[in-house]
Amino acid sequence: MGNRRMISKTVTQTQRFLQMPLESQALYFHLIQNSDDDGVVEAFPIVRMIGANEDNLKLLNAKNFIRPLNDEMVYFIIDFFEQNQIKSNQYKPSRYQSLLTNNETANNLRFKEKFKVGSNVEQVLNPNISQDNISQDNISQENESQEKIIEDRLVESKITSKKDIYIYNFDPTQDFSKNTKIEDLLGENYLTDLSDNEFITGLTYYCFNRQADQYEINTLKKRLNTIDRKLLEKAYYLAGLNGANTLAYIVTILDRWKELDINTIEELEKHEYQREQARDNADVPF
Repeated sequence: MGNRRMISKTVTQTQRFLQMPLESQALYFHLIQNSDDDGVVEAFPIVRMIGANEDNLKLLNAKNFIRPLNDEMVYFIIDFFEQNQIKSNQYKPSRYQSLLTNNETANNLRFKEKFKVGSNVEQVLNPNISQDNISQDNISQENESQEKIIEDRLVESKITSKKDIYIYNFDPTQDFSKNTKIEDLLGENYLTDLSDNEFITGLTYYCFNRQADQYEINTLKKRLNTIDRKLLEKAYYLAGLNGANTLAYIVTILDRWKELDINTIEELEKHEYQREQARDNADVPF
């Protein structure tokens, strides 16, 4: 099974896709990333890994993005072949191939005629592939490696602050949250001085001891258009306290606050105070 998967905007930038909750959108990306070469994926470990729930799967199924193949949470990604066709020398048949229907294999040219290097099928799937292309790919990979080395050196040369050292030299074996204040890592004025990217990246490092991916950063940057940074930081802390270091959990917290019309840390503190007062009043005996 390949390590790379393509995502097409013809699928993910449609009204049908974008109207779904962010948790369902994120789950779709993870499902397609972990699918086999016939577009089949075992959803149960993915759901557990990202902290999603089965309702997200049900929504993807209802929206015709996936179809269940059995009662063990094995799914076929309906738009897989619209977005991906695997090279013949990398293709590995799915262990669940027998569960696929004719409709689900119609867009997979491997099922139409013998699939081999140099065949017409291979040329249809990968019209630019030739021995020269393969050689060029190897050269490109070598060039990319050299460019990466140069980029790393440039990054190292630009490191001038604790914030830079933290972001560019993140050590996943260290648990910063237990022995270091966030100000020591991101600076005293981290709430105002950092860009949105740096702020989200730093919060993720500090609270979850991991790196934030680009999808996570983009999602939370949009939230910062309507809430203050201190409120997002509070959501991170609550997620960390509950051992749920996932984007889905943070979004769930923020959605709950949005329902309560809470957009700032002051509004949250006021809400919590009023809730405590109501609880105390309810406990007073008559």
